[in-house]
Amino acid sequence: ASIYVTAGILEALYAREVTGLGQFVDVSMLGASIALQRTRLAEFFATGQQPPLLGSACATAVPHQAFQCQDQQYLAIGVEEDSQWRRLCAALDAKDLAEEPRFAENPGRVRHREEVVSRLQDILLTKPLAWWHLQLTRHKVPCSRVWDFETMKYHPQITRNRYMPRVRTAWGPTYHGGVPWHFSKTPARMEGGATPGQHTEEIKGLLQGTQGREQATSPANNQSPNGPLAGLVVLELTQGFAGPYTGQLLGDGGAEVIKAEPLDGDYTRRLGPPFQDGQSPAFLALNRNKKSVTLGGRVGKETLRRLIEKADVVLTDWVDTRGRRVGPSYAQIARMNPNAVVCCFSPYGERGPLKDQPGFELGIQSMVGIPGGLGHIGDPPIRLGVDASYMYAGVYGYQAVIAALLHRRRTGEGQRVGISLLGCMMNLKSAFWVCQTAPEQWLPPHLWAWTDPPNHGLTTKDLPMMLGFSRFSLEDLNEIFHELEELDPAGAAQEIWDSMASWERRTSSKVKEIWERAFANHTADEIVEVFARHNGEVIPYNTFPSLVSHPQTKSLDMLYESEHPTVGRLTLVGPAWKLSATPERVDHAPPPLLGQHTQEIVGGLK
Repeated sequence: ASIYVTAGILEALYAREVTGLGQFVDVSMLGASIALQRTRLAEFFATGQQPPLLGSACATAVPHQAFQCQDQQYLAIGVEEDSQWRRLCAALDAKDLAEEPRFAENPGRVRHREEVVSRLQDILLTKPLAWWHLQLTRHKVPCSRVWDFETMKYHPQITRNRYMPRVRTAWGPTYHGGVPWHFSKTPARMEGGATPGQHTEEIKGLLQGTQGREQATSPANNQSPNGPLAGLVVLELTQGFAGPYTGQLLGDGGAEVIKAEPLDGDYTRRLGPPFQDGQSPAFLALNRNKKSVTLGGRVGKETLRRLIEKADVVLTDWVDTRGRRVGPSYAQIARMNPNAVVCCFSPYGERGPLKDQPGFELGIQSMVGIPGGLGHIGDPPIRLGVDASYMYAGVYGYQAVIAALLHRRRTGEGQRVGISLLGCMMNLKSAFWVCQTAPEQWLPPHLWAWTDPPNHGLTTKDLPMMLGFSRFSLEDLNEIFHELEELDPAGAAQEIWDSMASWERRTSSKVKEIWERAFANHTADEIVEVFARHNGEVIPYNTFPSLVSHPQTKSLDMLYESEHPTVGRLTLVGPAWKLSATPERVDHAPPPLLGQHTQEIVGGLK
């Protein structure tokens, strides 16, 4: 939620520069959680079925999971584009796989997932992880091992990009996630946390300095019905997830987003099945409110130059899926348009030994240690189901672009901003790095994530339940168990009450058995009502069907329908924040077909 709050505030500040209006920014943690799941929700909307649990695997790309090697270690491999599959086969010396027509394109590999994964696993078990990691890296196949804290702390990719700086604080030096953005003209900074009251006198002085000062801007009341960013032109040269998500957020705010695609299109157009009338759910989830142009040949180069000259914002990738530098450099863009804000997305950062390696979601999750905190110790790795590194980088990219636009509005200067998937995830996990600075203080919840077994909630008649931060008394507990028809309500209440004294007892199997015995004959909704009457809190574990139909989800007004030219009625996830004075655009355009607006855009440049 914090990254969406920051993004919403920055958008409101930009709107204030334009209109002079202050306003209320509305963000909820539930809304932020829904927004981050947009790619998984898109798969649900495509099929009407809850996406399956696949361990470390991905539903729409194969292979995209962790494989065990000869030394029992796991190597994460992520193939999101067909050229990567051919390079993987070459790295494995697997000519039979490369020549198999059923596996040549991603949809075929997804349909034959079990066979593809089984044959790859047989090969990877013949050599240790270090061998395969070297072969795949040489062939620019996205891959990663699972890192731990000590590896991260000293790895040159982390140190060269300052993704885990040691920060001085009043309590001693601690490790933190680094600043996720790198601005060329307005660098960000990081300082240790303040002690209570440390800045009281300084703030009093600032307040005295503001007395009698007139408001810097007066309300111009020239808000646009097309959103607070109306009038801005964004040129999106990125593919995949992170850059396109930033572009979509800018489009939601009212900017004109021109998505320049290669002749075969953004590679996410080919991720699946599932598909919706031939359209990839991943592409549909990340590309509304855009115009698609295809560029090729001499005419394409001239069109690209003129689009750059016209753009307020240019979104670019550091490397493509082959690990090659792509698109015009910042120096070239700045010569054509010195006032442009250029945001460049990289997988691992622009310094260090991995700077030119193609990245992928599971690889980033592995490098920041997420599989180490999921599943059971000793079992195969499990991925976080949300496309976390892609979505986080997309929102951080949006923050950076709006901050740079604010600076440009005040000074007239454009600048370059660098964003990396790895840097964003390192920043988001900052609380974990602070805790691991002193691991002997082994306290919940952050450090216990590596040792606790999975918590799938308490079983009920329908949906599992999670106990919340309840304020009940012993008397309340008696009433709860009485209403839930527990055979010994007083005994059960006393057992639960006594367990509240320690984390270990509260999470013990005995306590779980008591709750589940009481919940067994009741639905989640019935249990919620009982707890609400007695100062307790329980939260259902929603499936996507129950989440989408839940009245609280509907109250957020984040899901809307759009008419797509081939799919027809399409359900999409809207923005996570709402602005009271300068709302988002109301005329959401559906995701474009490949090259749908080429003639319109090229004609407009003449």
